[in-house]
Amino acid sequence: MIFGEAKHATALAIGALFAGLSDPRGTLGMRARAIGIVAVMNACAGVIGALVATSYGLHVFVAMLVSLVCGYLGVIGPRAATAGVLALVVFIIFAGTVYVPADAPQVALLLLAGAALQAAVSLAPVFTRRLGSVRGEISVAYRALALTFQDRQIEVGSASLAAKVGLSRELIRESRAEGATRDWLDDLVQICERVRVGTFLLEHRNIDLSPEAEDFILRFYQSAASACFAVSTVLEIPRLRQKLKVRATELDEAVRGAPRMPDVAWSAVLSIHDDLLRAIALVERRPWPLGPAFGVKLTFSGPHDDVSRLWKRNDTTGVFVRHAIRLAAVITLAVALSKMRGFEDSYWLPMTVAWVMKPDLAGSATRLVARLAGTLAGAFVFVATFEAFGSTATVVTVIVGLSAFLVFAFIQANYTIGTLGATVLFFTLVTFAGNPAISSATTRVGFTLLAGVCVALAVLVVPTRSLPLAYSRLGLAAKGMADYVDAVRCGRPEPALVDSRAAAALATVNAGDMIKAVGLEPGSNGTEARSASRVMDGLVTATAYAASAELDPARDQSRLTAGGTAAMRSIGDGLEDVAQGRDSVPAMPGLDPGNPFEKAVTDAAEALASVAPIGPNGHPGPSILRHDERT
Repeated sequence: MIFGEAKHATALAIGALFAGLSDPRGTLGMRARAIGIVAVMNACAGVIGALVATSYGLHVFVAMLVSLVCGYLGVIGPRAATAGVLALVVFIIFAGTVYVPADAPQVALLLLAGAALQAAVSLAPVFTRRLGSVRGEISVAYRALALTFQDRQIEVGSASLAAKVGLSRELIRESRAEGATRDWLDDLVQICERVRVGTFLLEHRNIDLSPEAEDFILRFYQSAASACFAVSTVLEIPRLRQKLKVRATELDEAVRGAPRMPDVAWSAVLSIHDDLLRAIALVERRPWPLGPAFGVKLTFSGPHDDVSRLWKRNDTTGVFVRHAIRLAAVITLAVALSKMRGFEDSYWLPMTVAWVMKPDLAGSATRLVARLAGTLAGAFVFVATFEAFGSTATVVTVIVGLSAFLVFAFIQANYTIGTLGATVLFFTLVTFAGNPAISSATTRVGFTLLAGVCVALAVLVVPTRSLPLAYSRLGLAAKGMADYVDAVRCGRPEPALVDSRAAAALATVNAGDMIKAVGLEPGSNGTEARSASRVMDGLVTATAYAASAELDPARDQSRLTAGGTAAMRSIGDGLEDVAQGRDSVPAMPGLDPGNPFEKAVTDAAEALASVAPIGPNGHPGPSILRHDERT
């Protein structure tokens, strides 16, 4: 605005906005690397877009190629998928607005400048707090633990909490903390994980509790939730340490009022109580053993492992190949249709497709509904605001800032509100750059509806094959849980036990997420998702006995048998066979129904018998049980 170059505001603002959206939680090195990679990708995408902007045929052809590449990037992981979407949107914007090939160098520099400004402002607080990102992530884990207690959502909370604990461990390793600092951080995370195991045990063991014991558990959970919230808060704001003593007292009083209950339940309650008191003592100490290291070491290792996943065949490759082809087809069609009606709005239809289309049907449907609602609301807010306040430089500046705030604040928490902010932001930027926006707001809403139709048809005509991936991940989870049970049964040392527990938890989270996605798909996949969930329930119940033995080795360790863990691995093999379309009924030799651990494994195996193998079209085929067996 100061230099009278209105259209360059688009490149600067998008560079800054997308750098912020790509900023992950983590150490300084992790965040700087992620922002840097996305900034370079966006600059390249912007240059390519500007170079093909004035050529219809070249624009359509390059759009197809860029869509293929960006859609396939998701095979690396969720962050790469986000980077691919952002780069594709940048290409579409700079190929379909007011930019021409001569603007390509300026586009690249301005996108990089916006990203650099965002990185400088976002990363500056890291230098003011010692190990702030690590403490923040551990704080998030304890807050998640508190919410798990508070709502008694152990089924959901235990899985999401396991993921947060895993991320905390990753950040501790990345921080390069050593000595007393590393021990202090590791102790906090280990306590959080042990408490998670204790709650997991209370909920997944078939424990008969009296009404008085049930009431006590609820009161105890509330005291535990308050203690976890206090630990979480103090990790962020150390000056609030005085609240910790009150929470410790409440926890002690809750345990003193306990009625009689089964030994296994009482053992879990005492374990949770003692661990939370240890956590309170760790954050209450003065000073914290953070040492001189601020946790701001920059490590720019190349993404060699990530890039290698592009060439490796794994259980997600087929999903993202299919997604890339489908995305490229719809983007190519959208660009061709948009360019036919003129130059002004040729970015809106393909940009909406890029934001909405996801690899799975459930994700695409959710995004589609939220995108339509957010765009309609955003168009109304934009028109009303500009009619009321005009389009002066001051008004534009304020609107861009407020709408960017909505995008950052709600893009993950509430996609509809995030889309509202993005709609207002893009309408404002293109208006400021010289495109008519108020007069074409209705047209763009229509384009959003058309994009929804295109995406809906694409995901229905070429549906995602989520079921094989769900079975494959559940097979990996079964083997991971078996490894954890073996680690407890054989008395492995603490590091090996922690690693096996974390791996099992992460594999279970991944399998559960995919099973939920399958359950939202049309057809008979909902039935198959329920069958897979029953297999998961049996395996999780069996794993709960290992958790019990870990907390109290003298009580349940004898129930964990080599035959039971071997059967869990056989179930994993059977699930992977089913994912490949092979009929496979795992053998369950001589499992003792009187042993509760082996009984849970048997239940999982019986649930597997109702799972259908995958047919050639990615849908369930006939049940693996023969007709006479079903009879």
